[in-house]
Amino acid sequence: MAGFQPMLAAMVVYFFRFRQKLDAVFPSPTADKEEASRQNNKKMIRSFGLAIGSVALGAFMMQTLPFLLREYLNVRLPFWFIYKQQVFTNVVSSWTMFVMSSFYR
Repeated sequence: MAGFQPMLAAMVVYFFRFRQKLDAVFPSPTADKEEASRQNNKKMIRSFGLAIGSVALGAFMMQTLPFLLREYLNVRLPFWFIYKQQVFTNVVSSWTMFVMSSFYR
C-alpha cells in the first residue's frame, strides 16, 4: 500500500470498531423493529463521524500544524520530516483513531 491507503484502511477498520463499541454500550431494542432500525442508523452515522473525525484530526496534526509552527516560529523543518510526511500522517491518523476507539464511550 502506498500514499494514504493505509489511513483509509485503518478508517474502515475503526469504523467497524466504533460500531461494535456502540452496539455494546447502547444495545438495540428487540421489541420495536422501527426503533431498532432508527437506532442502528444513528449508530452508523455516529461511528462514521467518529472515524472521519479521527482521520481529520490526525491529518490536521501532521499536515497543517507543523507548517503553522514553522511559519510562526520562523524555523526550518528537517528534510526527513517533509520527505516522510505521508508516513507520519498515516501513523498519526491511525494513532488518533486508536485513542478515540479506546477512550470514547
